[in-house]
Amino acid sequence: ENEEYGTITGRISRYGISWDVFIKSPLIGCLWDNQATSGIGGHATLLDYLALTGIVGMVLFIVAVSAIHKLIADVLQTNEGKNTFRVTLAVFMIASLLKSTHLASLFFTVFCAVPMYIKSVEKKYLVSRNGER
Repeated sequence: ENEEYGTITGRISRYGISWDVFIKSPLIGCLWDNQATSGIGGHATLLDYLALTGIVGMVLFIVAVSAIHKLIADVLQTNEGKNTFRVTLAVFMIASLLKSTHLASLFFTVFCAVPMYIKSVEKKYLVSRNGER
C-alpha cells in the first residue's frame, strides 16, 4: 500500500475513501466515531476535513476562514496587497485539495507571514510614494 500512496491510482483511491466516509454521515461527519476517523484517506486536507466534520463543520470552517480573510484584508492598504493575499489564499485552498501532509503546516504562512510581508512592503511603498510628492 505504501508503494501505491504516491501514484494517481493511490490518490484517487484515498479521495474515494474520504468521500465514502463523508457520505456515511454528511451532516455532522465522523469526528465522534474513532473507527471511522481511522478510515479517512489522509491525502486531501479539505476532503478529509469534510469527512471529519460534515457539512456543518465545513460551513463553520468556511465562515472562520472568511472572517480571518476579511480581518487581514482590512489591514492591508493597497489593492495590490489585498489581491496578493487573495491569490495566495486561493493557491493554498486549491493545493490543499491535492495533498494534505505538507500544506496543512503552511496554514500559518498563508494567514500570518504573507500578510505581514505584504504590509511591510506596502508601508515602504507608501512612505516612498508619499515622500516623492
